[in-house]
Amino acid sequence: MKITDFQDEALWKSVEEYEGISRMWENSVTKYAELPAVSVAGKACTYRELDEAVCRFRGYLFEKGYRSGSEIQIISQRSVGFVKAFLAAATLGLCVAVLPEGSAENALTPEEYGEDLSGADTGISYPEREAPAVIMFTGGTTGMPKGAVLSHRCVMVAVRNACYGYPNVFRQKYLHVLPMHHVFGLIRSMLTCLATGSTLLLCPDPRKMFDFAVAEAPTIAVLVPLLVDRGVTMSRKYGKNLFGNAMQTIITGAAPVAEHLAADCRALGITLCPGYGLTETACLVSGNPDMEGHPGSVGLLYPEQEIRFVDGELQIRGRNLMTGYAGGGERGFTPDGWFATGDIGYLDEDGFLYLLGRKKEMLLTANGENVYPAPVEAKFNDLSEVAESELYEGENGMLHLEVFPREPEKYSPGEACTEELLARLAAVNELLPKHERASAITLRTTDFPRTKSLKMVRRGNNHGQI
Repeated sequence: MKITDFQDEALWKSVEEYEGISRMWENSVTKYAELPAVSVAGKACTYRELDEAVCRFRGYLFEKGYRSGSEIQIISQRSVGFVKAFLAAATLGLCVAVLPEGSAENALTPEEYGEDLSGADTGISYPEREAPAVIMFTGGTTGMPKGAVLSHRCVMVAVRNACYGYPNVFRQKYLHVLPMHHVFGLIRSMLTCLATGSTLLLCPDPRKMFDFAVAEAPTIAVLVPLLVDRGVTMSRKYGKNLFGNAMQTIITGAAPVAEHLAADCRALGITLCPGYGLTETACLVSGNPDMEGHPGSVGLLYPEQEIRFVDGELQIRGRNLMTGYAGGGERGFTPDGWFATGDIGYLDEDGFLYLLGRKKEMLLTANGENVYPAPVEAKFNDLSEVAESELYEGENGMLHLEVFPREPEKYSPGEACTEELLARLAAVNELLPKHERASAITLRTTDFPRTKSLKMVRRGNNHGQI
């Protein structure tokens, strides 16, 4: 199977791949001038109005001395100001290093781009397809993040691929809560939204995401599984769809997706589409348009990629790959030009990709057996009471499992529901092969430590995967 098999042919043909961000934005402004581009708390600006602000700020950057081909650092923020600043820099031909919220020397700050600063606009620049467009940093949960240099070609391939595998692509309303310094947020949400004449609904406070969704009525969202799980749990608890009654599609990735989550979304009238990617692949490698038929899979490969498995490790070659890492210290590619993802997986007979886990996450038990945590954790996560779990190696070399329940406040020590959940977890444990069984299972009262992109921070290294 191919992911294009799940796409309407006419829609498929209408999806364009642009030479670069400048051409994409120019096309969107021309085609969707009077449609709302970005909205915050019910206040929207059209594509034309946003472009006028982009032109003014592009002139400001030029007067500050920035020229096509140079690099600029921008501190990210979920705001109209950031969208304006990013587009201004990209269409000036700058390579944009997108940084997490915080301080960095010589970086463009939210205070600066939040103002309506302007200069004489020198016009739009059209960098070569292979010119660097953005530097996105890996979300290493341990170790130092690395800056992946993504070309205009690479970013535009990712934006095009983001339009495959679900029916309604153009003129949608995107619920945006993810950080902009994450490729899932910047490329799969923001740029894909603006390339398709859709409206970016910026939620300034993710803690109020569900109130925001009910009020703004989005049609599509790009979310990590944790937020999807919270949404369906709270929707069940309060008896209303907290994603908003207009929600049709949720794109999810960055962590394993429990099989029951797709069914939970279907009960709300929402199609859940899991996917897989890395910072180094500009977000997208595969997407699952058939979660019901292929549960547990991260989907079918997007076009123009080749993959191979070397000792079980997924390696990729294609037009969606980074140029390399900023600074050039670590190249990231094999001598024959393949990117080694660090993920262990396989393809089934239909061409659907399944991941077993990260090479660096592999556990070595006291008996010398190799165990990948993700597929084991998935068995426990399929219980409706479980939000997420982590299998890890204890000090004695035995496997331990920590479980964070969906409604942790219910499970106090000695309570009947606590004992019932522990019994259900023990029953799942007994069905596992002996070398995968946990010798101890504990319930957490607080969530796992998480990165800014809400990925669980493991005891091992989950470096690079989005």
